[in-house]
Amino acid sequence: MFYLWAGGNAEQFKKLVSPIIHEHKIENKIIDIESMPELHIGDVCLGFGTQAVEALQKGGLVPKNRTITSLRGTEIPVKSGKASFFLTYAAGITSKDYARKVDIEWDLKLAIRKYTTGNISPPIGEYRYVNTFIEAIDRINHLHNTTNKKVPVALDLETMGLDPFNPEKRIISISITVDE
Repeated sequence: MFYLWAGGNAEQFKKLVSPIIHEHKIENKIIDIESMPELHIGDVCLGFGTQAVEALQKGGLVPKNRTITSLRGTEIPVKSGKASFFLTYAAGITSKDYARKVDIEWDLKLAIRKYTTGNISPPIGEYRYVNTFIEAIDRINHLHNTTNKKVPVALDLETMGLDPFNPEKRIISISITVDE
C-alpha cells in the first residue's frame, strides 16, 4: 500500500497531492500524523512535516537532530528493506513558500517511483553526443506528420550558472527527448 502520512489542512493537502496520485493511478491511504503507520512488505509511506520526522526519530528510524531538508530524498528502510518511509515538508508550507510545493511534488514522485518500481533511481536512457539537432527535428516532424498532433518534447539546458544576465556564463549542453 502507498501511504500518505500527514496532518494539517486536509483541503490544502489533497489539492497538492491529488493530481499526482491521480496521474500515477495508485491505490493509497491517508494516515493522520498522530498515528504511526505500521508498514508491511512492499509498503511505501511518505511522511509530511516535522511531526513525521519526530515520530521516526522517536522510533529510532532516523537520527536525532536531523531536519526534513537533510532527510528529503533519502529512503528510510524498514522490514529489512522491504518497506520504506520517505519524508517531505508539510503541505501547509506551500502557502508561505511556493518553492516548497515543487520540493513536495518531487518527493511524492520519488516515493511513488519506489512504490511502483521498487527502486528510487530513474531508468537510465540511451544518451549520445551529436553536433546538430537535425535527427531530433526530423523525428519530431515525422511524428507530427504521422499523427497530425502536437509532439511532446522535453528540452533541458545545462548552464554554467543561474544568473541569465551574466555574460561570463553560457549554455554547456542541450538535451532533447522526443520519444518516452
